[in-house]
Amino acid sequence: MGPDETLLCGLKELADELAKPLIVIFENFWQSGEVPTDRKRGNTIPIFTKREKENLKNYVSVSLTSMPNKIIVQILLKTVLRKMENTEVIGDSQHGFTKGKRD
Repeated sequence: MGPDETLLCGLKELADELAKPLIVIFENFWQSGEVPTDRKRGNTIPIFTKREKENLKNYVSVSLTSMPNKIIVQILLKTVLRKMENTEVIGDSQHGFTKGKRD
């Protein structure tokens, strides 16, 4: 859960009601070119990775951000990638960091 304490299951259940207000908010961010400070915040937590739990080197920090922010990032990523593929910025021979393509 991120700093806004929004749960993904809640967003899924209310998707129809939340879609239009979120679109308006995201469009305002896009047009202004700015994201409010409170939307940039995240809860940083340590995640245990291996071996002894007493050793701090065996943890990695992860920032949990707002679910609506994660949604808009995914929408923007898909939009930019689609635009790049349609305008052939990413060629057919490009395989690194592209989904569905293999060497």
